[in-house]
Amino acid sequence: MRAELDAAGCSLTFKPAGYDATDYTIADGRLHASFASSRLRRRLQDWGVAAGIGIDDHDAFFIVGGMPFNIAVRTYAACRGESHANPGHVVPFVSDACFETAVAGLLRETPLWRLGNALAAAAPTAPIAFVSAPFYVARVEGVAGKGQPYVDMRATGDAAALAASWRRGVRRLTGSRFAVIDQPPETLATPVLTRNDFALPPRIARGQAEPVVDDAHMNAAYGAIILRLCLAWAETALSHPGRSRPPGEADGP
Repeated sequence: MRAELDAAGCSLTFKPAGYDATDYTIADGRLHASFASSRLRRRLQDWGVAAGIGIDDHDAFFIVGGMPFNIAVRTYAACRGESHANPGHVVPFVSDACFETAVAGLLRETPLWRLGNALAAAAPTAPIAFVSAPFYVARVEGVAGKGQPYVDMRATGDAAALAASWRRGVRRLTGSRFAVIDQPPETLATPVLTRNDFALPPRIARGQAEPVVDDAHMNAAYGAIILRLCLAWAETALSHPGRSRPPGEADGP
């Protein structure tokens, strides 16, 4: 990837993600991070961004891992839209517009959405894209509890419909100011699950005897695919000012 970046004349600054709205501040034209986690603080040092990054030094921004699909899954557990199956009416039916508005409202409360708004205020003309968090890997269907919603969606045939509802909810929130870089189809096992070959291998965490299985984060091969999508979007957005959507994405919610 470094050779591709050099050929394109690009340089990237990476800043680790936080988990709370207070993890980031913007002051004096710089984006600062203040993490309680010593691990994340060390990462800031390792990446050379402990003093923050200059907003005006960057042409475009990507917020990676925003717009998590599990918010739509939580909403689906509480109610179903008109386009969803609801055998036995186990939960209330609502209009699709109501369902999507609920998804947008929950996303609005996430720290990364707040960061996006702060960046948009500090850099009003810079292109900003949210890179959707990847769907869980397909093996999650075999995990008790966490995998049950996906088993249910397979049984009702609702996976594609819920994914579409989630995307429309995201668009209700982002409007025309932000782009959304969605998970590419070639990485999907189902409309709502990632192929297992993109999963991280189990790892042994400090102080634990059993390996940790991470179903939410993906490996370097997946990261390279996403990074190429990001660079292609940035090239288009910067060469056509005012265009925030990825190439080929239709306008409208």
